[in-house]
Amino acid sequence: MDNGYPEERRNRAGMTLVELLVVIAVLGLLAALLLPGLGRARERGRRAACLNNLKQIVTANLIYADEDDAGRLSPHDDASIHPFFHHNWLWLKAGVNPKLFFCPSTRQRYKPDSARVSPFSGEPYIPAFTASTGRWKSDAGNSYQMLPFYRNMENYWNGNTDYRNNSDAVPKTLNTLNSFRHRYDAFSLQDKAPGPSATWLFCDGDKRPRPFYPDPENNHGQAGGNVAFADGAVRWVSRADYVYSHELSQDNNRTRLYPR
Repeated sequence: MDNGYPEERRNRAGMTLVELLVVIAVLGLLAALLLPGLGRARERGRRAACLNNLKQIVTANLIYADEDDAGRLSPHDDASIHPFFHHNWLWLKAGVNPKLFFCPSTRQRYKPDSARVSPFSGEPYIPAFTASTGRWKSDAGNSYQMLPFYRNMENYWNGNTDYRNNSDAVPKTLNTLNSFRHRYDAFSLQDKAPGPSATWLFCDGDKRPRPFYPDPENNHGQAGGNVAFADGAVRWVSRADYVYSHELSQDNNRTRLYPR
C-alpha cells in the first residue's frame, strides 16, 4: 500500500540492538576518559580552597603573635601535651572563623551547634578543634595541624615513639623564627637557619603510622599537602619534597618516613 512516503523511508528500520550497544559502549568510553579529568579539576579547586583557608588562618596567627607580649605563635608552652591539633585558642583569641578549619576535600564539617563551654576555663570551645581524623571520616576533627615548636619530635624519629618526650622542643616565636639554627646534620642542614619562609606553622591533617607524610587518608591523598609558612606564605608541598621540607622546618633529625 502506498501511503505517500518515499520507498527508503518506508523500508528504514529502527536502531538495531547491535547499534544500540555500540552507542552505549562509546558513551561509556567517553565517560571513562572524561570523569578522571573532571575529578582532578574538582580536586584542584578544593586544594585551592584549602590553601585559602590556611592563608587566612596563618595571617590571623601572625597578627596574634605580633600582639603577644612575648611574640608567641601559640599559647602552648608545653610540647609534651601534643598540641598539634588544639587550635581552639585561634578561634577564641584571634577571631578565626571556625569554618576555615575544615578542608573541602574532607568529610569533616563545622557544626555551629557543637560549641560548648569548658567546665575548666568557663570559655567556649568547639570539640571538633581537638583532633584530625582523616579525610574519609565524618566524625569530629578539624582538617589542619599546627607545629608550634621546633625539635618537638626528634626523639620520635630516632626510636622513642612517645610524643610526650619533648624536653628539647623550642617554641616558635617571632624571635626564634629568625634566630633558630639546626642542631642536626640530616640532609646536611646542621647550623642552617630555616627562617620564617621555610618554617611550617600549619599543614594538612595527618595520621599515624606515617605522621607528617602524605598518605591516602590525608586531606589531599598521597600526592602531597598544603602548608602555611611562618612568613605568611601558603603553598603545595609535593610528596617528593615533603620529608625534606618538614625536616628543614623542624630539625627533628628526620631522614626517613618511619621512626626506627
